[in-house]
This record gives sequence, structure tokens and C-alpha cells, in this order.
Amino acid sequence: MSIRYRFTTAALVLGGVLSTLPAVSQASVPTPAHAAHAITPAAQFPTEASPAKRDRMRASVTITPDDVKRKLSEHPYAYDEFSLSHIFVAVGPTRDGSQRSEGEALAKANALRAKLLAGADFAAVAQAESDDAQTAGDGGELQPMLGMYVAAQFISAVSQLHEGEVSEPVRGPQGYHLILVQQHVIATYENSHKIIEALLRDEAVDAILAKSAVPTVGASGKAPSGAPGRR
Repeated sequence: MSIRYRFTTAALVLGGVLSTLPAVSQASVPTPAHAAHAITPAAQFPTEASPAKRDRMRASVTITPDDVKRKLSEHPYAYDEFSLSHIFVAVGPTRDGSQRSEGEALAKANALRAKLLAGADFAAVAQAESDDAQTAGDGGELQPMLGMYVAAQFISAVSQLHEGEVSEPVRGPQGYHLILVQQHVIATYENSHKIIEALLRDEAVDAILAKSAVPTVGASGKAPSGAPGRR
């Protein structure tokens, strides 16, 4: 089933995110903070609104088809659905405990890509060569994700590929990635309006709560030092 029709915030947060692939022997903690497109800005003020109150507020917000279409056009690829696999070639510590320089990592990534282009099975190469121990066992396969949760340097690469194609080595924070596009479902109004409408409702609720939030003023007449505000 497409992730479009089982959309929840939790599902998106837990989706595999290329920008947060782990260093060797470190746990992966996907986070939308590295998203390619900042679709839903965080509220600038804390709120004590209960889930029930937020639900009532969300239901009261009017979102039109034009609002959805505008958001879709403003953020190319953000709502596209990608099924990807990757091979990670680390700079520094590798899966077998050795060290690899920048030049060595790039050379290995290029050699592995040449092997793939010559017909080698991507999953088999990932299992044998990828330094991402958490995905290597699955042949490098990542969870399906929306484009908004793929970091900018990766979305620019994968969005240009056809299904079945492998990217050039793409430099990430900890090394190089070869990315296989297994599936790329382009977002349209028809297949994305439910997700976009949900995000727009959350944006509207956050804006209302942020606007109504007033920092507490202490006896000195000044807001307490821990009061929320812009950073």
C-alpha cells in the first residue's frame, strides 16, 4: 500500500531518511530537520493545546483545492514518493573497522558504480560492500519516503533518475552514496491532496496558537529569560 494512504506524522518521521544515515556502529535516528523542503515550520511558541483541542481547530480550518495546488506547485518533488536503495561508502571508519580516506572512498564508490552498470546485482553488492550495516542486510533497501524527507543533495540526484537507474556517487555528511531509484511516483493533486491538506491544517493551527501565545511577564516587567522566541 502506498504511503500516501497510510499517512501519519509518525510514519513520516520514522521513514528512512538519507540525510541521517548512521555512521558505522551508530544508531539511525531519522529526523525531518534535514528535509530538502521545510514544508511545515515548527511553531515558534510552545502551546498547551490538548490533542482534542488541536483536532477541533484542525477541523475548523478551511482548506480549498487551490490552497493544495498552490502548495504542491511551490515545492517540487516534496510530495513525490520514492522507493530507494543505497550503497554507502564511508569516509573514515568502515564496516570492517578499517579507515578510508576521501580519495579512497570516492574511488571505491566509482568502482562499485561501474560494477553495477556492468550488470552486477545491486542488492548483492550492497550486502557485500555497503558500510551502512543497518541496511546492508536488506540489500541497501530503504523505507519508502516522501521527497520532503530526502536531503537536498540527494533529492537533486534521485529526482533526475529514471526507475532502475543508479546515481553517480553523492557526497553525504559521512561518505558517498550510490542510490538506486526503484520507484518514483510523481505527486499530483489527485494522489497527494490528502497529505497536503493535512499539513496545511497543521500549519494553520500552529500559526493560530503561535499568534495567541503571550510570554509571561514577571514582576520585573520583563519576560523571563527562558521565554520562547526567535533564535
